[in-house]
Amino acid sequence: MKIFEKDYADYEKIRMAYDHADNGEEKDAAGAEYEAWSDRITARGQDYGRFFRSYMDAKNAGNRYIDLHDTISEEQADRLVASFREFGVERFTFSSGWSSAVSIAWQFIQDGCSLEGMVEINSQHTKFLSDEHEKIPAYLFKVGEGKKERGDR
Repeated sequence: MKIFEKDYADYEKIRMAYDHADNGEEKDAAGAEYEAWSDRITARGQDYGRFFRSYMDAKNAGNRYIDLHDTISEEQADRLVASFREFGVERFTFSSGWSSAVSIAWQFIQDGCSLEGMVEINSQHTKFLSDEHEKIPAYLFKVGEGKKERGDR
């Protein structure tokens, strides 16, 4: 099991324990478990924290892949792709609507990812007065082995 999958399973276990607690003592115990879990996530660093939040967002929205939907700098793109490699992520989607999105998509390619096409995903937002997520288009990237050399571009 990949580390983020285990972290998510641990989170869900703690959340369920809290939701099903019958008294304050059980809720306090679940709260203490959550604090210890949160400290473990924080100890893995800022990049892992951002990566893990994206993984949780994907799970909560019902998406197959992590979706990057925020504004991302070129430096952040480099670190995200390196984190994806480190943690065994093979594919991700990119649905940012920011004006820099095409440049960042190009940066993902320069970092060794390949654009496989476009897919429809669930956005982080739900339809008005509904639990159903809005559908949005996203680029689907495959994470490659490493940065492209100058001659490969």
